[in-house]
Amino acid sequence: MYVAVFTGLFIYLYLLGYKPWYYLFDNFNIFIVVSTMSGIAIFVQAASFREVQPLGTKKLSWIKLTKIWSFSGVVSVIAPVFAGLATRTTLLVNEGMSLSVCVAASARQIWMGVEYALLLGGVAGFFVGLPRVQFFATLFIVGGGGMVSLRLYSARLQLKPHVKTLRWIETFSVPVLARAHPWFIVQLGAMAVIYYVAFNGLGATMALHEAILLASITILASLIVLIPNGLGIMDVIWVAVARESGLGLEQSVSLAIIIRLAYLVSALVVWVVILAVKKIMYRNSE
Repeated sequence: MYVAVFTGLFIYLYLLGYKPWYYLFDNFNIFIVVSTMSGIAIFVQAASFREVQPLGTKKLSWIKLTKIWSFSGVVSVIAPVFAGLATRTTLLVNEGMSLSVCVAASARQIWMGVEYALLLGGVAGFFVGLPRVQFFATLFIVGGGGMVSLRLYSARLQLKPHVKTLRWIETFSVPVLARAHPWFIVQLGAMAVIYYVAFNGLGATMALHEAILLASITILASLIVLIPNGLGIMDVIWVAVARESGLGLEQSVSLAIIIRLAYLVSALVVWVVILAVKKIMYRNSE
């Protein structure tokens, strides 16, 4: 499926010609800013994972987690058969973290990310002047509030040993430390800044609250898209939003390329820098 989608996109870009790449190089400063924000987002994701680990479990250092997140980001682009969660879980287990802790922390991280995507995206949606957006914004807030309630009160449920289908709820129960919450706000904020800079940098008109809503939709869409990295699906969303924001087709495609390529470059740079620093530190210790 991934190969088929990738081949289709490659043919589509070939038919468009050089113009999307011309816009990329013509707006290279925007590419640098988006890459920087993507790198910051990798640090934030690693930190949010560390903060939602179950209490009393082994915690890896922030730098080690960032290295794992950046490497999995690179692998998920160039070898999507090993993409995302599977790559991170394998690397975490190799570092000595138990599989059950990996699964629990990953589930809690995803849950919290969706909570804040629904709540913040819902609030932002009320400021977007498009038909029916307020209706969906209300659904977002109701859904986010429901997830918060379920997480807070799941520990009070009297689960019998044979009720295996409900045991997963315990994964999301309290406590989630108060210091973990700001990381998810920053995580969504970093993604919103990426969209805000990329869209407006290429000449579109996008307000910050619209960028927050788009970031929320991206997080939600990433959970239901079967193709690794949402390749093809997320790109269509970005291009469609860019066209509605006033960009031409070639510029809209260039924007999608900038977002995709910036993430790959930032993940690769973060990974290489951490490896280089660790190597220098190891030599100094000798």
